[in-house]
Amino acid sequence: MFRFRFRLNSSLLALTSSIFFNRSSKESKSNLNENPSELPRTPYQHINCTGFECIRESSMITLSSSSSFLKQTLYYYSELTQRYCTHISTMISVLEEYKRLEGTGNIQQEIWDIYIKHRILFNEMKTELLRLRLLLSTIDRLVTESIDACYQTQDEIVTQLVSNELIHAKRIIEQNEQLINKNEMILTTEQIKLIEKSKDDSDKKNSHE
Repeated sequence: MFRFRFRLNSSLLALTSSIFFNRSSKESKSNLNENPSELPRTPYQHINCTGFECIRESSMITLSSSSSFLKQTLYYYSELTQRYCTHISTMISVLEEYKRLEGTGNIQQEIWDIYIKHRILFNEMKTELLRLRLLLSTIDRLVTESIDACYQTQDEIVTQLVSNELIHAKRIIEQNEQLINKNEMILTTEQIKLIEKSKDDSDKKNSHE
């Protein structure tokens, strides 16, 4: 048997290393092209983002958005409720002034014209409140579904916080509805009194004739 031995001098070793490095570099680039999943991540991809993590992040964004939508709508609904009830109090005051000025002719008519303007605004505000109430019902379902989806990604702490917000929102809506019903009932009572009084006055007038 023969045993071959050879030595590489420094220049040959450098040339061999250069060839090997260039070949390895080309193979590496080729592999990257063949496997797109191993390409460098874009700035929009989290370095540790798996498929489930992306879904989890999306569910968190949806939950946050629906919660924010609920808060903003609820705030406006509550604010409009207060303005609406204040407006009802003003209308009642105008009605009382109208009854107090009975028999004054034009002055009483001017008060009644003011009441009519208030009633037009009253109807517009009531319509807006009804629209907001329907919207809140839709948002309620949206938040509930978002909570359910987010809960399945195992973010129990966040979902519990939003669940508490939803419960609190429902309590506020209920309080607003009670306040609206109470003030509307008072206004209705005053209007009925006015109608009954006008009817009695008309009957008395007819009886005298």
